[in-house]
Formats: sequence, structure tokens, C-alpha cells
Amino acid sequence: MGLRKLLYSLRSHSHDFDRRRSILTFKEMPLWPQGGAAFWAGDGLMAVAFIVLAFLSANALRARHFVSQALSLSFPFTHGVYGVFEGGDGRKSVLMNYHFGSSAHGHSGVNNSMKYAVDMTKLSHWGNDAKGFLSKQRERYPIFNATLLSPCEGRVKGVMDRWPNEEPWSGRGPYNLGNYVLIQTGNYYVLMGHLQQGSITVKEGQRVEAGEPIALAGNSGWTSQPHLHIQAMQISNDSFWNGEGVPIVFDGKNPYKNRLFFR
Repeated sequence: MGLRKLLYSLRSHSHDFDRRRSILTFKEMPLWPQGGAAFWAGDGLMAVAFIVLAFLSANALRARHFVSQALSLSFPFTHGVYGVFEGGDGRKSVLMNYHFGSSAHGHSGVNNSMKYAVDMTKLSHWGNDAKGFLSKQRERYPIFNATLLSPCEGRVKGVMDRWPNEEPWSGRGPYNLGNYVLIQTGNYYVLMGHLQQGSITVKEGQRVEAGEPIALAGNSGWTSQPHLHIQAMQISNDSFWNGEGVPIVFDGKNPYKNRLFFR
């Protein structure tokens, strides 16, 4: 019994000694690690990168929410899965929606109407937007030739049907919306662009109903790949490009970037 107590006492003293030595060693350590300029530069860059990433992430989340009242539209396609690759409040995050922050749109004075513009495409069964990587064949994009439906009831206020389909990713497209249909619904204009030449079935002045076929999706104008560009803006007495952009929702769902719509 005495031997057991002695061993226990020696072990306890040993632990106490190790604890005191650890505390003294910790006290002797500098508050800040010692390092040269390279060390501090590396940490500084990491801190800056973290702050920038946090800022961009916060703005991306903010861009998913609208402050003003949104215009409710019907989804303009049927049969398939559609993905938004540009959408949300472009004033809050250019990463979510480049339209408002685009220097080209800014220099042309049209970016204010594009604050909430949406670019969408159709996805294949594999979840990609084309058969192949950056394919230059229009027909390999599922949205090409897809029937576009009027997203609202109203009157056609403008039609453009003169531009040919461009080759995807060629960079040769003229700076315009390509072929488009402009519909007035209430106090708003709804604009749909990059349509296929010769496919538009409505005329200026014609009245349309929501869900009525009006054209085929194409790749006309200034565009990287076949997709639909759609935006809404308040009616302007001058060019419709001068109208204030307003947010849109499809059947109550906000079309922010990377959101999927199943039809």
C-alpha cells in the first residue's frame, strides 16, 4: 500500500512540474510570431483575399433579393429544365448579373434598363447547356429552336427580324439584341432578344396572350451562345432602352443566377 502511494505521489509531482514548465514556456513565447517581410506580406494578402471574398459573397446574396415590386410573368418555355446564367440585381453584384455593370452597356446608355435582365438557357439530360464543351454548332445547344411563349398578355410594340444567327463563341456578333419582340403589358415593356431570324410569328400592334407561341430561341446579335435574353422596364416616352429596369419573377420565382426552372 505504501509503495502505491509513493508512486502516485511521484506521478502527481511529475505532472505538476510538466504543467508549470508548459506555462512558463508559453509565457516566454512572443505575442506575435517573428517573421520577415515575406511572412507578413503573405498573411496580408490572405487577409485581403478573405475580405474581398466575404464582400463579394455578401453582395451575391443581396443580389438575390429585390427592393422594388417585381413584375410577375409566366415562364416562356415548356418541356425541359432551364437554367439562369445571368440574373438578379445587377447593381449589387456584377458576378450575379453582368448586364448593369457592363462597360459596353454603360457606354451605350442602356444598362439602367438592364438592371434585372435575365439570360437563360436549356439544359440537357446531363445538366449542361450544350453537347460538347464550348461547341460552335448552334444545333448542339438544347435551347436553340425552342419555342418561345409570350410571358404575359399585352400588345406587341416592336419587332426586329433582320439578323442572322451567329456562330457560338465567335465574338463576331454585332452589338445589338439581335432579333427581338417587345410587348407592352400594363405600364411595362417586356423585351425578349437573340431570337431566330424568320421565326417571329407576331407583328407590331398585334395583341398576344400569355403562353402564346411568338418565336424560336436563336443566337442573333451580340451573344456568346444560344440563349434567351429577357428584361422588363417601365414605359418611356422615348426609346424603350431609356425605361427604368424592373425586377421580374416567373410564376412567383425569382430568376437569380444559377436557379433552375423545371417545366
